[in-house]
Amino acid sequence: MKYCYILFLCTLCCISSLAEEGINLFEVRAGTWIPTGGLKNTFVAAPSFVFYAGWPITKNTALDGGFEMAFPVNSQEFRYYYSGNYYDYTKTHVLLSIGLRLRHQITLAKDIHLTPYTYFSINFLSTNLESGISYDEYGDEKTNYHDVVSFDLSGGVSVRYKLVGCFIEFHHTPYNTGHKVDYGFGCSYVSTGINVCF
Repeated sequence: MKYCYILFLCTLCCISSLAEEGINLFEVRAGTWIPTGGLKNTFVAAPSFVFYAGWPITKNTALDGGFEMAFPVNSQEFRYYYSGNYYDYTKTHVLLSIGLRLRHQITLAKDIHLTPYTYFSINFLSTNLESGISYDEYGDEKTNYHDVVSFDLSGGVSVRYKLVGCFIEFHHTPYNTGHKVDYGFGCSYVSTGINVCF
């Protein structure tokens, strides 16, 4: 699987070599979420994949729409509250974030760019706890799962040479605002990895 990611990133590098100078409009990332505080008791790490598409505001500033998926490693059980009951055997299944990012690109030297940004999104923590059965348009059965939904506010910075770089960002995601998890569940994580812009 990791070889597929490497091949995909190399392909993007080749395509993006045709891009014009100025702020990039598309970005693909591969990284990992590293939980901090109480969230460390829920999962150890979560490899992630991110895609952004941007709309330029000025030559060096853009507003992006994007989504991120992360897959927790070594998920631990936590208490999930629903309809006055709680379930102790709940685990994190998939993490999804959809939102908007505002960024400004600063050219430090030829082909070297520093990009600080802020990101606001809706974050979905999908669990392994089944919420019921539904049927699609073909009549096939589909299992639904409970989610913990919260807003996510983050800030970060990316440094890149030509098309490829690295990033680090801090996220504040108060999962306990919906009263689906305990107060001390945790609300922060660091995300880091590599990015390819084109």
